[in-house]
Amino acid sequence: MHDTPTKASYTSGILAFFIGRIADMFSNVNWADVASITGIVIGVATFLVNWYYKKKILN
Repeated sequence: MHDTPTKASYTSGILAFFIGRIADMFSNVNWADVASITGIVIGVATFLVNWYYKKKILN
Protein backbone atom coordinates (compact mmCIF):
# COMPACT_ATOMS: atom_id res chain seq x y z
CA MET A 1 0.00 0.00 0.00
CA HIS A 2 2.77 2.46 0.89
CA ASP A 3 5.41 0.80 -1.25
CA THR A 4 5.60 3.42 -4.02
CA PRO A 5 5.86 6.49 -1.75
CA THR A 6 8.51 4.73 0.32
CA LYS A 7 10.59 3.91 -2.77
CA ALA A 8 10.20 7.47 -4.05
CA SER A 9 11.26 8.89 -0.69
CA TYR A 10 14.35 6.71 -0.37
CA THR A 11 15.32 7.24 -4.02
CA SER A 12 15.04 11.02 -3.79
CA GLY A 13 16.99 11.00 -0.52
CA ILE A 14 19.82 8.97 -2.03
CA LEU A 15 19.84 11.17 -5.14
CA ALA A 16 20.01 14.32 -3.02
CA PHE A 17 22.89 12.81 -1.03
CA PHE A 18 24.91 12.04 -4.17
CA ILE A 19 24.23 15.47 -5.69
CA GLY A 20 25.42 17.03 -2.43
CA ARG A 21 28.60 14.95 -2.44
CA ILE A 22 29.35 15.89 -6.05
CA ALA A 23 28.74 19.58 -5.32
CA ASP A 24 31.05 19.32 -2.29
CA MET A 25 33.81 17.81 -4.45
CA PHE A 26 33.66 20.75 -6.87
CA SER A 27 33.42 23.47 -4.22
CA ASN A 28 37.20 23.73 -3.77
CA VAL A 29 38.11 23.60 -7.45
CA ASN A 30 40.22 26.41 -8.86
CA TRP A 31 38.42 27.08 -12.14
CA ALA A 32 41.44 28.85 -13.66
CA ASP A 33 43.35 25.56 -13.42
CA VAL A 34 40.43 23.70 -14.96
CA ALA A 35 40.37 26.16 -17.87
CA SER A 36 44.13 25.82 -18.38
CA ILE A 37 44.05 22.03 -18.37
CA THR A 38 41.03 22.01 -20.69
CA GLY A 39 42.86 24.30 -23.12
CA ILE A 40 45.91 22.04 -23.09
CA VAL A 41 43.79 18.93 -23.69
CA ILE A 42 41.93 20.59 -26.58
CA GLY A 43 45.24 21.74 -28.10
CA VAL A 44 46.73 18.23 -27.93
CA ALA A 45 43.54 16.70 -29.33
CA THR A 46 43.56 19.19 -32.22
CA PHE A 47 47.19 18.34 -32.98
CA LEU A 48 46.49 14.60 -32.97
CA VAL A 49 43.42 14.87 -35.21
CA ASN A 50 45.30 17.12 -37.65
CA TRP A 51 48.29 14.73 -37.68
CA TYR A 52 46.01 11.73 -38.31
CA TYR A 53 44.24 13.31 -41.28
CA LYS A 54 47.44 14.74 -42.80
CA LYS A 55 49.00 11.27 -42.59
CA LYS A 56 45.85 9.78 -44.14
CA ILE A 57 45.96 12.27 -47.05
CA LEU A 58 49.66 11.65 -47.74
CA ASN A 59 49.20 7.87 -47.85
